[in-house]
Amino acid sequence: MSSFGNQNHLKKAKNKGVFLIAGLSVLLLYACRNQAESGILPRKDALTVVVTDSGLGGLSIMAEAAARLKEHRMYREVNLVFANALFSNESGYNSLPDRESKIRVFDRALAGMAADVRPDLLLVGCNTLSVLTEDVPFVRASKIPVVGIVDAGVDMIARALDDNPSASVILFGTETTIAEGTHREKLLGRGIAADRVISQGCPELAAFIENDWKSEDTALLVEAYVDEALGKLPYPQTPVIAALVCTHYGYVLDHWTQAFASRGADLKAVLNPNRAMIEAVFPAGSKSRFAVTTIAARIVSMVEIAEGKRSSLSEWLARISPEVAAALRGYELKPDLFAWQDIVNGEKEMITVYQSSVDPGDPHICSDSTNRLSLLFSVYEALVRMNPAGSFEPCLAESWTVSEDAATWTFDLRKNVRFHNGETLRADDVVATLKRVLDPAIGGAFGTQGVYLSYLGNAEIDKLDERRVRIVTGEPMADLLDLLAAMPISPAGALGRLPREYVGSGPYKVLERGDGVMTLEAFAPYWGEAPRYKRIRWVAEASPEKRVDALLDGRADIVAGVEAEGRERILGRQNASLHRQESGLCIIFMLNCFEGPCRDRRVRQALNYALDVEPIIAEVKPGAATRLNGYLTPHHFGYNPETPVYPHDPAAARRLLAEAGYPNGLKLGFDVPTTMPDEAPQLAEIMAGQLRKAGIEVEIVEHADRAAYSEMVREKNIRDACCFDSSPRSTFRVLREKLQSTLRGPWWEGYENEEVNALILRAQATLADGERQALYRRIYAIVRDDAPWIFLYRPTNFWGTGPALKDWKPRPDSLLIFD
Repeated sequence: MSSFGNQNHLKKAKNKGVFLIAGLSVLLLYACRNQAESGILPRKDALTVVVTDSGLGGLSIMAEAAARLKEHRMYREVNLVFANALFSNESGYNSLPDRESKIRVFDRALAGMAADVRPDLLLVGCNTLSVLTEDVPFVRASKIPVVGIVDAGVDMIARALDDNPSASVILFGTETTIAEGTHREKLLGRGIAADRVISQGCPELAAFIENDWKSEDTALLVEAYVDEALGKLPYPQTPVIAALVCTHYGYVLDHWTQAFASRGADLKAVLNPNRAMIEAVFPAGSKSRFAVTTIAARIVSMVEIAEGKRSSLSEWLARISPEVAAALRGYELKPDLFAWQDIVNGEKEMITVYQSSVDPGDPHICSDSTNRLSLLFSVYEALVRMNPAGSFEPCLAESWTVSEDAATWTFDLRKNVRFHNGETLRADDVVATLKRVLDPAIGGAFGTQGVYLSYLGNAEIDKLDERRVRIVTGEPMADLLDLLAAMPISPAGALGRLPREYVGSGPYKVLERGDGVMTLEAFAPYWGEAPRYKRIRWVAEASPEKRVDALLDGRADIVAGVEAEGRERILGRQNASLHRQESGLCIIFMLNCFEGPCRDRRVRQALNYALDVEPIIAEVKPGAATRLNGYLTPHHFGYNPETPVYPHDPAAARRLLAEAGYPNGLKLGFDVPTTMPDEAPQLAEIMAGQLRKAGIEVEIVEHADRAAYSEMVREKNIRDACCFDSSPRSTFRVLREKLQSTLRGPWWEGYENEEVNALILRAQATLADGERQALYRRIYAIVRDDAPWIFLYRPTNFWGTGPALKDWKPRPDSLLIFD
């Protein structure tokens, strides 16, 4: 006997005889959210339908759909997908503590199915789940028609009772469905007398049917429940309608009819909404449009389906649809179809992050990518770190001193810092790491090779004792901490294994790395406050919309890089939150100040006057960018909020062009990458249209290879202007790498101003933050007026979070670091 057996009911059933009587009546009207009956099915060549159930009962609905659609030939291709909403073989929906928990899990299940399949129609073939449907956020927000089986069953029962006014109906269902009482309440709400509606729970019957629908134990259990139900009739000879309000029960129609017949019951009908649901959605008599309909069937489950269940049910299904039977035998196990653990088990021990890439690369190359830095600074730490206010605070160095000439820095290391390999932090590790950072062989990303070397190539980096390191820079460097905060420290002995192996001292260590996935685990001996989460799983997904799919179906707890369509979808959901923050990234056009018209300051100013930036933002980054008033953002030290933006003044632009010797306008060439920023081609086209009104014709040249584009700009081989982003949060770096003509840094494009050069040098030697900031603000005003760039906007970053991170707040640096 099956281990799932209900001993009392089986014992009772074995004392009864059985014989066969046939009876079936199928009537159905269905309710579909926000859909008229005539408009539920799209008129196109291919149709995709998802059937879902919290088990395998709904497979009979899928099989009926396959048979009906093949017969109708309304579509050339039909893709049928059964998505098992059962989240665990150990605990199902009936084990959840309350209705709200069931709704939350089912909401994620539906969203996961929709993201995985993108159906035209979604059929909820489970009475337990169907009673939840109207309160599920996905159903409320989705444009996908969602049809539930409960209303179908209630309509069918009501009609059968109308046709048999002396009959009573027995509702056979799972304990949960019967306890919910939805069918009974809806019937009473239609005016049906309470004594005509009898409820009969059938514990474990669905499990028996799944394991072996033909077995004697299954038949005996059905008999036991029929016996129990007949005992509840107001009169022994009352005519009976049997309503099967569990999709599993449709597999064993013969068992029900035989059980009633053997007891001499006056059975008027056995109502099975499974087949009737398909009859209503795909009604008979529909006009064929194609000679043949090809059926493709797929079955997806996040829990394993035992071989015995597959064998038993596929035998039944093959009689109706060989395609569905074959799909069950070769079902897809998809454990990450949707997330549920945090709802069932309380606060999450692991959170999942989706972003466009998961590739830390070499931790010591110069890069401002938030994707890679989020990973790296979860695993690694530097000597110092920047706090939310923009000031530096101790990290691996618990304190430091600097000489009056801003050239000699001494760092006292924190005691008892452990690396992930068990070693203790020593001065040798810091010295070895910083020397590796400066090694020309390390290379760079998008042209950043040699950037750190240009700052510290002449520096002396020495160990004073086991806990002290001294750095003597080749020139005054008051902003040295800007650089050191970006240099992750590693044990000296592990440096040779980079980037194959990451060993840091951060709150998380690397547990596993795969193709597009990286999992971090909390580091127990971490010197600081213990991490909140035991694990963080990072997943790479290039598509912004698929990242939002992952959030809404519960596979992700936080997603980065949410774009306009995704923002609308998140705002429409109760189980997700949208977060925003203006970034420190500047989108600009750097002008060629070496040669050509842009050598002239007046031409550069004219370009800024000629552009109406706010409409440009509204077109290319609607609601997702803020206008710049210069080369920095409010996140930068030395930013001057009082600096005015260039007003839109085409007349001033024409006047300046005439003064510069271009009274009839001029023609310029713009270099534009196709990515980073992705909107660059569209941006250039809109700018060209506006500039044309000021007499400036623009030839746009697009470049698909972003890395090669960066090298071209670094080699200063640009036309009159090039679209670029300025990403360092360090004002010191922006000035030295892009604007200081005495250094001719990697992104300097020929701009020269002796006063700016002198002020930069003064700032390098000025330790007092207030005085240095005043110098930077003076530089800011000068550069704004000189206009070596076309100043456009700073993008706004958006993230979406799920319930586990509803209180999360973005960091000023936009990094995803969960310490």
